[in-house]
Amino acid sequence: MPEAPVFTKSPAGGSSPSPSPQVQELDSLFRDAEQLATDVRSRLARRESADRLVPQLRDLNSAVQSFQEKLGALVPVFDQLPPEDREVIRSLQQSIPELLHLVKDNYQVASSAGLPITGIGGKPYRPQPQRARLAKSKPS
Repeated sequence: MPEAPVFTKSPAGGSSPSPSPQVQELDSLFRDAEQLATDVRSRLARRESADRLVPQLRDLNSAVQSFQEKLGALVPVFDQLPPEDREVIRSLQQSIPELLHLVKDNYQVASSAGLPITGIGGKPYRPQPQRARLAKSKPS
């Protein structure tokens, strides 16, 4: 037997079902990433040391990745989700560009300040393959 929806009071005084736990988790992941991005921004503005900032940047990268993975799992079934879930996801979709801009800007500021960020976000570290040397003589 399916669970009955949980009802919460809306700001207008009516009742509306609350989002599913899955979508509540998605919203929480987004808010966590948003808070971390804001914290990183203020730490960058205070010019904190790399040993304090790099772990924060790693946490931010992990939070954004977790959010993206959870959102990616819901995209294929979006049309089958209850209206309250779709409403939360649509609201998040409107906020995603601002979050991604802040995250990208944080990585650019950190990089320009000389912080070692390669491999923790922004640009993933990928070792470059060595190119094979061309033969000294070409076949005739």
